[in-house]
Amino acid sequence: MMLADLDQHGPLLAGTLNKIADEAGRAGQVVHRLREFFRGGTVQMELCPVTELVEEGLSPVRKRAERYGIELHVNLAGNLPTISADRVQIATVLLNLVGNAIDSLRKTRQEDKRIEINADYLPSGAVRICVMDNGPGILPDIQDRVFQPFATSKPEGMGLGLAISRTLVEAHGGTLELVHSRPARFCFTLPVENAGDERPFMSKKHA
Repeated sequence: MMLADLDQHGPLLAGTLNKIADEAGRAGQVVHRLREFFRGGTVQMELCPVTELVEEGLSPVRKRAERYGIELHVNLAGNLPTISADRVQIATVLLNLVGNAIDSLRKTRQEDKRIEINADYLPSGAVRICVMDNGPGILPDIQDRVFQPFATSKPEGMGLGLAISRTLVEAHGGTLELVHSRPARFCFTLPVENAGDERPFMSKKHA
């Protein structure tokens, strides 16, 4: 009976298995690239449209947000450039910021749960990507150390995500900051000046 059911739903099953394989492959690639970075400071630069970077960071969490009734609002400026970046690392940063926002919202009882992702091209020659949610915000007792390792308000959390994310952004010559604590708004910038250089490089901090 089970085999018959599986055969009947073959295309759907195949699609689901392919998605699982893709996500497993993505996770393995992320772990591999992060391990490379923290061992030797390697950043594998390539030319990436900012719109693609944002989508790659959001793709793994869209279903999770939907499951908790959280709406994702993505606002991308029309003049976003192509930049030189390690797409796996920057997607990981965005994934972590949005994942934290989902964790902040998923246990609240409020009906309206929103996460806003904005990307702008600044006059200074940098791209700024911000993530803001309408949840309870960052607790006052950890606001000053939110980027320090092991600083977390989540019982199941290790408090490493933001520390790692800031390190990755700084290796690209950018910054990651908590702009507003309630509602929580994190913004990171990436310079556009290296857009013509596709070579791997060692960040000054990790060289």
